[in-house]
Amino acid sequence: MVVSLIVISMATWTNTGLNNASRFKAAQSTVSSANSAMELAVQYQRYNFSPSTLNASPPVPCWPGASTASLSLPDNSANVSSWCSMLWFFGSALHTRIMTISTCLSSVTATACAAAPLLQAVVYYDDYRSAGGANTCTSTTSTGTCGVNMVVHSWVFVPIPPVVTGNLVGTGTTCATTKPFTLYGTGFSSPLLSPANVYFIFAGTSNTTTYPASNVTVVNSGQLTACEPTAPVGLTTGTATVIVTSATGTSAQLTTPTSADQISWP
Repeated sequence: MVVSLIVISMATWTNTGLNNASRFKAAQSTVSSANSAMELAVQYQRYNFSPSTLNASPPVPCWPGASTASLSLPDNSANVSSWCSMLWFFGSALHTRIMTISTCLSSVTATACAAAPLLQAVVYYDDYRSAGGANTCTSTTSTGTCGVNMVVHSWVFVPIPPVVTGNLVGTGTTCATTKPFTLYGTGFSSPLLSPANVYFIFAGTSNTTTYPASNVTVVNSGQLTACEPTAPVGLTTGTATVIVTSATGTSAQLTTPTSADQISWP
């Protein structure tokens, strides 16, 4: 009886070990596939301006012209997809593009992947160096000075991206020439959150350039204050979408005009 119990225990342990090994191998394959797809997306977007990704919400396939974001990786068994959304700062001396890349299993939709990524990277691309001449990386010229420099701001598995749930204009801080505002939401606290991580996308203009807010102060994980950027020339009134980017990702753009991330001015 004792021998029988030992044999049964060993058989159970062996079976459990094999199951755990199988699960570990599957998880390792998924992680490897996500890393590989992310690296390809980062490098492709570095040297190519992809108009389809500009202010894209939900994000779009990182491979322009593709009907799907999935990527075939022969060395990995997991089927993953990479989705991209870009903020553009034409002529900026610091960085000209911020690309948020969300990678998930291919069974996950773009909207769901952006909200809860398996792997998400926020990458800053510099397409203009003052010593190198004019910036020729635009929606009409996708090569030239694209990707002169690159900084990976974050590369995080299973992050919780910031979410904007409300705003209050006219309160929060002291501003020199523009109005102050307070944002409410989740996921604002981060050691890497800096004053250049809150952005406005102005509606009612063909100018798709993104404008950074100033004097950003993170009060806590659910609240921050800042000053509105100066609106594009020619716009005296209107609505802007506010975006928050931190070390844990980028907040999704809400499309309903009365949404919490819409700020009216003046």
